[in-house]
Amino acid sequence: MMEIDRLDDPRCKKAKELLLKKQLPDGGFPAEGKFYHHRQGISNFSTVDWGPVSKLRMNPWVTIRAMCVLQMDQAFSS
Repeated sequence: MMEIDRLDDPRCKKAKELLLKKQLPDGGFPAEGKFYHHRQGISNFSTVDWGPVSKLRMNPWVTIRAMCVLQMDQAFSS
């Protein structure tokens, strides 16, 4: 919704509330699951650091996306 400039749509309210509930005390957001796959048969190792997958630890990639959404939401609210 952020990418198509629809964060002001009232249907986004529950999603924004859920996003804020998931924010950690340190201000970051967790990656609660792994959403990428390694190719079978080559290696079980990724050369990319995707950050931690944990409900209790901040993931920098998820945090950046969440902060972008929240920043855009503030821009619409002003």
